[in-house]
Amino acid sequence: MFFANLGNKKLVTMKYYHVFIQSLEKEGLWRQGISFDNSKEDMIESIISPFNENKHFKFGERLVDLKKINRVIVFESEIPTSEIVLPNGETPHKAEMTFLIHSFCEGEVKGVRECTSEFIPQHKSNSKTDCNIG
Repeated sequence: MFFANLGNKKLVTMKYYHVFIQSLEKEGLWRQGISFDNSKEDMIESIISPFNENKHFKFGERLVDLKKINRVIVFESEIPTSEIVLPNGETPHKAEMTFLIHSFCEGEVKGVRECTSEFIPQHKSNSKTDCNIG
């Protein structure tokens, strides 16, 4: 965990942001991915702002086609994913995606919370930001 000592001696905890994206590549073929351990600034600059402005952006090594995005969910944690343990004992990097997102969305992982509405406006969200990835 990272702490910053400010002049007034208050400690500030660094937060980590994790962005899940689901897209329909072609009929019946879903692509899912998650970007782990982003700083707030990097997440906003590289994913959230372009998404909110209807601009294409890279997610991992792929250019995202905005028309194909089905779901975007943002999570926040106070520890990096290397220190997070899921209910089944796995780390997020090794977990099956549906189980991982379900665990995060349902609050089953201590210190992780869903915070999509803080970054994506209501008119953009609708069903694209709910935690039901079915």
